[in-house]
Amino acid sequence: MKQTKIEVTNERYRLGYHLMPASGWMNDPNGFSYYNGYYHLFYQYYPYAAEWGPMHWGHARSKDLIHWETLPVALVPTRPQDGCFSGSAVAFDDRLWLIYTGNHVIDKEKDINRQDQNLAYSADGIHFEKYNGNPILAEAPSDNNPADFRDPKVWQEDDGFRMVVGSRDKEGLGRVLLYSSKDLKQWDYVGAIAGAESVEHEGFMWECPDFFRLNGQDVLLLSPQGIEATDEKFINQHNTGYFVGNYLEDEKRFEHGEFVELDNGHDLYATQTMVTPDGRRVMVAWMNAWDSPMTESADGWCG
Repeated sequence: MKQTKIEVTNERYRLGYHLMPASGWMNDPNGFSYYNGYYHLFYQYYPYAAEWGPMHWGHARSKDLIHWETLPVALVPTRPQDGCFSGSAVAFDDRLWLIYTGNHVIDKEKDINRQDQNLAYSADGIHFEKYNGNPILAEAPSDNNPADFRDPKVWQEDDGFRMVVGSRDKEGLGRVLLYSSKDLKQWDYVGAIAGAESVEHEGFMWECPDFFRLNGQDVLLLSPQGIEATDEKFINQHNTGYFVGNYLEDEKRFEHGEFVELDNGHDLYATQTMVTPDGRRVMVAWMNAWDSPMTESADGWCG
């Protein structure tokens, strides 16, 4: 049965500044990048209801990060029950490349899923084609849960590319995996560069990792699930924060300090950063979280 996009029924909660979906559901920002004179921002999107559903990639572009133009949906899941989960984008070889997680529903009743990493590309920054060699990473390393292997963040480094992927090992602890590539299509596994030491302090799944160098130190930005709340910290159902340290290239390990919560409010999750043409590192986040009331959903949009 053909699905129909819903409409916004009331403007009372619409914002004047932040990017919002034209209607339907929005969560994680994806593919934050600069290409052909525009900032591009994609997002997890379900156009058929103001609630989470099989994920698409919505798309908007801007000249100034304030005024946004909504573009056609960039990615649609191949099967209706599956999803194009979160990921990133890089401009390379006159194309804009999207690197995203494919979520495959194996058994809906038992909630069994499998996740892999995929590639799509565009020559105009508007219309995208999925790479016919997908998936570029078919499975998680053997000591990881194949249902928790998602949110690739890719960046150019030296004469190639690197990618971090959020994961969960078979002991039930969050971790970040590092890969390298020369062409975005063939990837080599470097290793697990960082991982939680306990669910209580660092979470059971590390979502939306981002790894970059800032002011002479390396920063691992991520959204861990399941950190135990205290009286004053980690009050949200799931949190966003960072580790600061140094990546030891010879040891393939990120040596870091303690996890620091990035924001104490309710409405910040699934961060992603990019470097602007003038050299600034800019961060965006989903202005909601899974435990937020999401009052605007009554009006045909959310996020």
